[in-house]
This record gives sequence, structure tokens and C-alpha cells, in this order.
Amino acid sequence: MQGCVCSKVICRIKRSNYEHKSNHQLTPSLENYFIRIAEKLFIIYFLGYFAFDLLLFLIFLITFRKESNPYSGKSLPKTSIIVPAYNEEVSIVNCVRMLCALDYDDFEIIVVNDGSADNTSGELVREFEFITREIAVGNHLATMEMVSAFSTGDGKLILLNKKNGGKADSINAGINYSTGEFICTIDADSILDRDSLKRVVIELAEDKRVFVAGGQIAVSNDTEIVDGRVVNSRMPTNVLVLWQITEYIKSFLVSRLGLSKLNSILIMSGAFSVFRKSDLINAGGFLTSKSNSNYIRSIFKTSKSTVCEDMEIIVRLWRYYHENNLKGQSSLSLKAALLDGSTGQCKKFI
Repeated sequence: MQGCVCSKVICRIKRSNYEHKSNHQLTPSLENYFIRIAEKLFIIYFLGYFAFDLLLFLIFLITFRKESNPYSGKSLPKTSIIVPAYNEEVSIVNCVRMLCALDYDDFEIIVVNDGSADNTSGELVREFEFITREIAVGNHLATMEMVSAFSTGDGKLILLNKKNGGKADSINAGINYSTGEFICTIDADSILDRDSLKRVVIELAEDKRVFVAGGQIAVSNDTEIVDGRVVNSRMPTNVLVLWQITEYIKSFLVSRLGLSKLNSILIMSGAFSVFRKSDLINAGGFLTSKSNSNYIRSIFKTSKSTVCEDMEIIVRLWRYYHENNLKGQSSLSLKAALLDGSTGQCKKFI
């Protein structure tokens, strides 16, 4: 009898140990199973990403050709260059000088001081001869309150001071004061090549389907700039900066040019883009919490804003063209060059 009891106890102990081992072995196997799934998903994602980049690179190589200028020698429509500025006292004067030297016949520069806490407005007033004057304004887009408006004698340079509302709100304010057929947006720390504006505007002037156009963007690290022109663009020695340059070439040159040929661009760099003014007004302008156009209200039932205004406006313009049965197209000019000053420091800026 005692032997039977002992054998039963031993069997229970063995069974308990077996179940414990089974549970202990089961947990790692489940963990490994999910880890393998995650690894495969990551591999599939990165292989797909690489394949898509390779496709865009092949499209870039196949379609790469010397650009022609059918508008060479012909007058181009007036373009309003809008420069949103917030705490840009260091770079704003050089930016305006660079824009004044652009090779373009008919344009105006509208600097929108977005409630800067520094001396951005003062630097411009000290450098350029502004006068207080009544400037015709079309209240197409709702913005933050305007404080003051100045203009040079020839009306080519306009300075708007307004309460802070962000970059998108500043661009909308500039659109209200603009008189050009095209709207060019540019960052206050960017440097345009002298003929960049002409090359980009040509894309819109020669093809009515194009609603936005831009140029290639490069980093400004270790460049030497005199009178708004790059005189020396030696490659930097810092490995991280070189990697950044490589990433810019892949993202802004190869990938976006390939997407442009597929007519699939969903974002145009806010550092340098050109739009049709009529399209921007019809689509409700750049999205801000102040936006109250009927078209924007039909999309967003409540007040909305975004920090990705350069992407949101392109997507909304595509939607506007689609809903109105219009053939739209985006364009990226290979020869329109822009140095992005936000990526680093120039070696010399005179």
C-alpha cells in the first residue's frame, strides 16, 4: 500500500516537472516566432524601399537630358517672391540682396516679418529705404492681424509686419499683398542661383497643367558666397556632413526627379517652390487655424493647422485638380539650384 502511494507521489512530481518544463520551453518558442516574423517584415520593408529607390534612380538615368528653354528671350509673367521671416536678423539682409540680384525681369519681393522677437524688421529698415504707404491688398485669405506695411519707392520690395502665426500664415499674408501671377516661396536662410527663378517659372509658363515647380536643393556647408553667388563649393571634410550631402542628392535630386517624371510628387520643398496664385486662392491657401475658405471647410469641418505645410498644400492641390476634372502636373527643374542654409553654415558669406 505504501509502495502504491509512493509511486503515485513520484508520478505526480514527474508530471509537474514535465508540465513546468513544457511551459518554460513554450514561452521562448513563441517569442522566437514573433521575433522571426518581425525580422522578415523589416527585411521585406527595406528590400521594397531599396527596390523603389532603385526604380527611381533608373527613371532618373533614362529621362536625364539637357533641359531646353523655349521661353528664352521672351518675357515671363510677374512673380511675387514671399519670404516668411521669424527671428532672421542674421540672414535676412543677405537674403533680400540675393533676391534683388536675380536674373528675372518682373518680380516683387515680399518679406513677411512674423512677429519676430529679434531685430529682423529693424535690420531691413536700416539697410533699405522704406516708406510707409498704402499697399493694395486683396483679402483673399484670413491671417493673423497685420501691424504695419512698408515699401520701397519703386514698390519692388515690400515689408509686412504681423502678429506671429507661423510660416503658413505668413505666406498667406504675402499672397494677400502680392500682385504677381505666380507665387514663389523661399526660406530666409536659402540662397538661390541667379537664374533659378527663371528656370522654374518657365516650367509653369510653358505648360498650363503644371501647378507647382521647384528646383534641386543642396547643402551650403563650407561654401563661399559673395554677393549672393557661390564662388567656391569645395566638399567638406566632415564625414557626417558628407553623408548628409549624399542623402540630399538621393532624396532631393534622384528620388524627386524620378517621382516628377512619374507625375507623383506629393511634396515640394518649402525652401523654394513656385505656384500659380489663382490655384492657391481657389484651394484656400496654406492651411492654418485661421483658414476659412469654403474649399478648406469642405475638407476639414473644424479648424485645423499643420507643421507640414509644404506637403499638405501639394496634396490638397492634387485633390483640387482631381475634383474639378483638371489635368494637373508637378515639375522639378534640374538646373534650378538652391543652397539650403538651414543644414549648416557657410564657410564665408560676403
